[in-house]
Amino acid sequence: MRYVPKTIGEVAGHFAVMATDAPKYEQMYKPDGDPEDEFRRTREGLENIKSKIGESAYAYLLARTEENWNRLQTDDADNLRKLKLSFGEMIEFLRVKKYKDSNITSSLADYTEIRYG
Repeated sequence: MRYVPKTIGEVAGHFAVMATDAPKYEQMYKPDGDPEDEFRRTREGLENIKSKIGESAYAYLLARTEENWNRLQTDDADNLRKLKLSFGEMIEFLRVKKYKDSNITSSLADYTEIRYG
């Protein structure tokens, strides 16, 4: 059975696994696996929490997911480092989103303050 995250916490956990596994995608998914399936499950997980996080947060996280997919398509070590950092930032964004005001503008401001001081 194929696992798809259903809650904000599960999506954040999925991001954490993807960040941890980022440098190993090629080895991890050969010969039978498919890194595209991980990203497909990420998109589906975001769809599952869309009503809880709001349209703006959903669009933001979906765009970041697509950026990460594009980074994974290269063998550039710097892109893999950026991919790991990006997933970490996405986890932090969800943490702020989950525990702060549900207004996306407020959450983005809180996120920026936490992330960049």
